[in-house]
Amino acid sequence: MIIDLSKISRESLDLVLNPSGWLIDIGEFHAALADIILSRSAEYSYSKDCFKHAEAIAARVNGISVVSGDSLSQDIPEGSVAYYRVSGLVRSDYPYDWYFSSKRMVRDLLSAEGNPNIAAHFIHVSSGGGEAWYLDRLYETLISLEKPIFAHIEKICASAAYYIACTAQQVMAETPNCTVGSIGVMCQFTNLQGLFEKLGIKDVQLYASGSDLKNKKILDALYREKPEEFIRKELNPIREQFVDAVRAARPALSMLADDHPVMRGEDYRTEEALAVGLIDGIQTLEQSLRDAHRAGLAYLDSVRTRTQALNFLNQ
Repeated sequence: MIIDLSKISRESLDLVLNPSGWLIDIGEFHAALADIILSRSAEYSYSKDCFKHAEAIAARVNGISVVSGDSLSQDIPEGSVAYYRVSGLVRSDYPYDWYFSSKRMVRDLLSAEGNPNIAAHFIHVSSGGGEAWYLDRLYETLISLEKPIFAHIEKICASAAYYIACTAQQVMAETPNCTVGSIGVMCQFTNLQGLFEKLGIKDVQLYASGSDLKNKKILDALYREKPEEFIRKELNPIREQFVDAVRAARPALSMLADDHPVMRGEDYRTEEALAVGLIDGIQTLEQSLRDAHRAGLAYLDSVRTRTQALNFLNQ
């Protein structure tokens, strides 16, 4: 197969070349990269895909309104459940609505939280992770919400995807064969220097006087086999932030030592994930959605009771 590089978007190349930290399972990283390069010529909308999934799920669960995307801010039935699909590669933003975007999820969460007819947030996860940047903002948004948050894992919930899912009051897996965990940070460079030399291409970089530290960490890691400073200054702080966030969101993980496999990037099958406290159980998507709906209705009842009490006191 011949790949026309002119057809690959700037965002796709950024995935290959960007040296920022990634919260992703390495197998999923390679799969996501192949998908970006080979399949983006097809017409696709992530928002429309989420809407279709929400419709399909609602059809399987009678009596529950499931909404997503633009409909989160519209006039919808009271007691509706807001649906978010965290699927594929996690990025902070995407042009052309190709993939999940953490920025888009923040906007959708705030729209749903402000809609009085929405009772709960439901996060449907099938992702091995992705970009670290902006996840802290998404995490802060999630933990600030008052409405119940429920998460359901289908196949995989690793790294950046778990950063998102861990904020839910209930995290359930679809089958005993799901993969959960990979709490850690990695970075992958592509060093083409040897290839360029064989092709007779010489890479020349010129720096102004007094710019000796510009790109030094990256160049040391990429060409000089000295990655220590890059790891210490760029990757380690993100890892510490990730671990702290997981501990704060999941009480079962709060007492684990730094050298516990969970905190060192290990991933687990469902039963093991349950045993170490990464998830809360195994059940179907429909059961998880009903749990979210039930908790959401209880939340709306509590809001009504509180409002009535305040109105009475203000009379």
